[in-house]
Amino acid sequence: MNYRKIIAFALCVVTLCLPLASCAGKDKPVDGGETSPGISAKSSGAINFEGAYKRYAPTDVMLVSSDGKLSANWDLMYYYICLAIEEIYYNTGAYPDLSDTTETGFITQIITRAEEGVLACLAIEYAAANVNAVITDDDLASIALGMELAEEREGGAEGFRSFLADNHLSYEAYLYLVRVIDYLYENTVLATYGEGAKLFSDADTAAFFEDTEHFTVKSIFFSTTELDGIKPLDDAEIQEKQTEANHVLELLWSFEGNDFDAYFDSLMFEYSEDTTALNVFPDGYLITADQTYPELYAAVSALKIGEVSEVIASEFGFHIVYHLPVNYDIIPPTGVAWDTKNTLRSQAARDMFGQYVEALRSELGETASGDFYNLDLAELFK
Repeated sequence: MNYRKIIAFALCVVTLCLPLASCAGKDKPVDGGETSPGISAKSSGAINFEGAYKRYAPTDVMLVSSDGKLSANWDLMYYYICLAIEEIYYNTGAYPDLSDTTETGFITQIITRAEEGVLACLAIEYAAANVNAVITDDDLASIALGMELAEEREGGAEGFRSFLADNHLSYEAYLYLVRVIDYLYENTVLATYGEGAKLFSDADTAAFFEDTEHFTVKSIFFSTTELDGIKPLDDAEIQEKQTEANHVLELLWSFEGNDFDAYFDSLMFEYSEDTTALNVFPDGYLITADQTYPELYAAVSALKIGEVSEVIASEFGFHIVYHLPVNYDIIPPTGVAWDTKNTLRSQAARDMFGQYVEALRSELGETASGDFYNLDLAELFK
């Protein structure tokens, strides 16, 4: 758990938030006064953050879904209101005039952004309930450990709470965000699509990426550069590499056995100098036009599945490419090889789930009610 990530992005699934940590600490308690429990006494001109927080009790319910099953309290609502105000400061260099209720003012923007942030959290809770996803005991243990480490990094419990307060967060609201964003969201994706998104079909994945042509390939690579990948070999050494590549190609083309895949693998592990492919992507690379050498992409595009290319020359060496059926469970070279969330299938499934959560957020927004919708921001923050 990365507590600074929670602070910085707050709800990445709807891309609503900006890094408040950059603003943290620029205002101190006025007149030597003490801060409210869990909330700093920031005050910038007409924006009285501490005074606004004290107008309600932290647990006061501010927004309720139409069925009454989901609600948001003042702690969370206050955070998202402040986040929207800080976003304006981040973009303009000045805090907004909350008394400006004209169409060119920021009131509507602040209310809308705060509502979106809170409703996105509630939408995750709603989606989780639909598939019986919950926070597990292991999750709770992980969260507890993460909290301990966070406190340690900030010099203790008081330092951590001070850090949260500088970002308009109470400890309880932060804990809620950690549970919902870092754990409940992931558990809901898992419950919906299974481990590695295996329940998300090939057809749905292909449809999601219909504008990008992907190829799965294995290659046998003969390098024509020194170990640093920059300095080229001399002409004689390059000729030797090409001769070796031609020899391997002849072996492939003359194969008469029943398992060509296994034979290609045996030659790949014997001859190829692409250590990344051998050690990290032994099942093949998943490539697009912008993720490989132009010469290789052109060659693969001309091959049918199951065909092997001729020897292809690039600025780095010689390649023999084997075109395989697209495997949506291979992690692209740009991803983290051991993280199954990086496969094309998982990427597509997670994006579709994000769209589902966004639709739920919009639906909740059409029927939600509560004191939040009657707030007078100029009065609240004066």
